Amino acid sequence: MSVFWMPILEKVIHMLEVKNLTAYYGPLKVLHDISFEVHDKEIVAFIGHNGSGKSTAAKAIFGFVDRRSGGIVFDGEDITGIPPHELVKRGISLIPDGKRIFPSLTVYDNLALGGYLRSNRMDGQIKKVLHLFPVLKEKLRQRAGTLSGGEQQMLAIGKALMLSPKLLILDEPTLGLSPNYINLIFEKIKEINKQDTSVLVIEQKIDKALEYAHRAYAFRLGKIIFEGQAREFRKDEVRRMLLK
Repeated sequence: MSVFWMPILEKVIHMLEVKNLTAYYGPLKVLHDISFEVHDKEIVAFIGHNGSGKSTAAKAIFGFVDRRSGGIVFDGEDITGIPPHELVKRGISLIPDGKRIFPSLTVYDNLALGGYLRSNRMDGQIKKVLHLFPVLKEKLRQRAGTLSGGEQQMLAIGKALMLSPKLLILDEPTLGLSPNYINLIFEKIKEINKQDTSVLVIEQKIDKALEYAHRAYAFRLGKIIFEGQAREFRKDEVRRMLLK
């Protein structure tokens, strides 16, 4: 009797599913019927030139642009039209470009504000953040505005992690940073992902994003022109298309 062994395929769990999303800025259509997804425990990159629509796609999830059509499902639940503060409660954290910290407050106070919804274990979560970003531990009582650009970005990420999100969305996290800080931020993103947090990172630095992402979507003029495994984007013909 012959026995045939069939490979067991791991079921893909969708953390985020966005289908047929169309959005406007006033009368201007900025997203054209796009669909994308983030799987559980993976890093997804949105890449493309400035103004291609990648940041707008993330903002549309939170209703920060005029979403005219499309559905959004997060962790098996339809969240289309749910206000931003409710999305945060459900486990989505967005770090917009520009870091969005409180410069006049201390590092500790910024982290505490990030965990405003926690009813307990505040200090325990701060310890986890400081373990991830040990440089912040030395500057807990320092005003956030006196930190370097790279340190401020670490604080912004740490603040977003205070609520232990299931999905972390980072919009241009390396903008304006030195090469050393760029590498460090991406290493921290990888470490966050290994702690079972799905990550959606929006980046103009294509090579660096593809180095760390599992999958990627390429944007141009409000449309997704290519999607797939990050390694597929490294092929010469795809790179030529993306850099047009």
